Amino acid sequence: MLFGLLLALTAGGCGRGPESQPLNLEITRQRWNVDERAGLVRIVGEVVNRGPKPVAEVEVRAILIGTSGEARGENTTPILRNLAPGEKRQFALNVRSHGEVVRVELVPQLPPKK
Repeated sequence: MLFGLLLALTAGGCGRGPESQPLNLEITRQRWNVDERAGLVRIVGEVVNRGPKPVAEVEVRAILIGTSGEARGENTTPILRNLAPGEKRQFALNVRSHGEVVRVELVPQLPPKK
């Protein structure tokens, strides 16, 4: 099953100033396919800033889910920078699969602090 959910994520008090406020980001137009020969799941999609403020940095975390609900692999996109309110940004990534995959969960999140 594919998800196109509006996710309001908080940074959990990470001290990033205005960006520690909830992110109003939506993953849209996502598609994924399994390349069994390469052992990869290839994912493309779009993230939209539904909030009233720009988002300086965001990444999309992809989690592959197996038949019993277990994680079968994960990866994140390179950092997407400067998403203006209403702006859409495309992304693509590959995730190494460790078994059968029945769905992919995509989560927009702030990148870890350096």
